[in-house]
Amino acid sequence: MRTRMISIIGLAISLAAALPVRANSYVGSGGSEGDVELLVTLMQIKESFEVISTKGRDKTSLCECNKTFEGRGVCEPLKALNEPQIKFCHDTLNEQASQMVKLIDHREDINIRWTNSPIEVFEEGGHKRAADAVASRSPREIVINLKRFLELKQPERVLLLTHELFHLTDLNGHPLTDVGAVGPFTGEQGSRHLVDAMAAAASVSVGVFPKDIQRYRAKLSRSQAWRSNWFTLDLGGASAQSDQSSNFAVNSYTRTQLAYRYQWNHWGIMGEWRSETNDKTVLDTIKVNENLSILGAGVTYRLFPAADPLTFFGQSHFLFHALAEHIQADYKFNDGYTGASDSTSVFGANVGATYYLPLFWGFWLDAGVAYEIHPYKYTNPLVKLNYNQNIFSEYIGVSYAF
Repeated sequence: MRTRMISIIGLAISLAAALPVRANSYVGSGGSEGDVELLVTLMQIKESFEVISTKGRDKTSLCECNKTFEGRGVCEPLKALNEPQIKFCHDTLNEQASQMVKLIDHREDINIRWTNSPIEVFEEGGHKRAADAVASRSPREIVINLKRFLELKQPERVLLLTHELFHLTDLNGHPLTDVGAVGPFTGEQGSRHLVDAMAAAASVSVGVFPKDIQRYRAKLSRSQAWRSNWFTLDLGGASAQSDQSSNFAVNSYTRTQLAYRYQWNHWGIMGEWRSETNDKTVLDTIKVNENLSILGAGVTYRLFPAADPLTFFGQSHFLFHALAEHIQADYKFNDGYTGASDSTSVFGANVGATYYLPLFWGFWLDAGVAYEIHPYKYTNPLVKLNYNQNIFSEYIGVSYAF
């Protein structure tokens, strides 16, 4: 089993090491809360406007709610439109599409940052209005309330961010703002209603072009490494570095481990329970059983070999751990007539590395190796075994992170 496990882990490490490490031009590296959701939303907005710029003029229903989103809140800005406003929204959306694609293509020119503080914007007359995000043309910046953004459904995120991106574009040679009348959108709030309608149209455009706007979906469902709480179940084997001299000694074990980890960005803490056990027969008649019950706690450090969090390997990562452990060892043998047993306990240490591969909806595959240091001995005269060899273990398993 050791040979197979080392081969699997070696292959995973080789693949990760061979990946090009790209310069990170994103909001975050994927290890921070909200980064992936934001990047996927930007991807969907760009994809939507690419389709609108090529196929939008042939669709008369861009600024009307489609059956896919009927009854959803994102359709409310569209349902409030009259016929002249629907046409104006449709034409303006097509005109702005190329600007929006270019804007996201040059994402590095926009500073998008998170805040945990409430956002308020000033309206005409000096009144304040609560907002989930706010855009500024100088400097070119969008500030988003992180907690609120994560609470939104994906169509709502698209609507919110599209609205703010529109404020960094021009309409008829002038900045597109929330103030004043424009076309059939009359009154001091007319421009805002137009921007809301176009942002809503972009959000529901996936219902108009379902086969053209879909690349973002799998990326949003893929497990994300920024999650803080991790539960892991691993199965594998463990064996001493060299065989003990006594035939009654156990040299290899079946390994089962349950672990919980709280991970910050790179550093984390971990607690684990592990069982290492073996039953064997000596000299055809003597039954030998040894069980190690191990509790450990320590620190972890995480390393991402690739930079882009929207890719499969951008979410995969190595986790290195160093644990202090308490080992309870129990040994017994029986030849059918007589038997003996002994127990002992000792403190030790465990260091190792695990490679995590993302699945979907918070689940991960993992494979790793560890080096265990916990020499101990049994003092019962009928047992009298001295385990002075360190243990090498290998394992595979599944994790759930939330």
